[in-house]
Amino acid sequence: MRIVMALTLAVVVVACAPRATTPFDPVEGAQAFSLLVDGVPAVRAGEAHGVRTDDYSIDAVLEQDRILIDVTNHTDAMLRLHPDQSSFVLPDGSTSPLVTGATSWDTRDAPQPAIEIPADLTASVILIPRDSLAWNDGLVIEPMFAWPVTDVTTLRAVLAMELRGELTEVTLIFTGRPR
Repeated sequence: MRIVMALTLAVVVVACAPRATTPFDPVEGAQAFSLLVDGVPAVRAGEAHGVRTDDYSIDAVLEQDRILIDVTNHTDAMLRLHPDQSSFVLPDGSTSPLVTGATSWDTRDAPQPAIEIPADLTASVILIPRDSLAWNDGLVIEPMFAWPVTDVTTLRAVLAMELRGELTEVTLIFTGRPR
């Protein structure tokens, strides 16, 4: 009888315990989030969202702590992405400078060179909010949003892109909805 009571109590305790955080899966994230690039809806294929213009295409994969992008230059001129002139607007409305995956704790405040994308080539870039970097016996990148999404969540990456000497902002707006 004591064994049955102990097992029953164990089942009740386990059932009432808080559930572990669901690990973020980029495919599930892509299903929960949509992407607009300068107001144009991106097309989702698996974990990536993609949009194409006459000048460039962007394929973006949202992770909980960063955005992975492939930028393809469809022009005959050099396309430049300027990280120091780009930024994030996080779900709480705060703005953070943008750093790339080439950033370390020691270089997080150093100027970042432009990422040059020659004609008809693609550059893969990791975008991270600088304010999400922390140190805890090693570099830690804090999540940009809670997962799973329980409220409408909006995240923006504003990219400074230069083509033929003209600097423009390309805005990626990720909007997550509870599933």
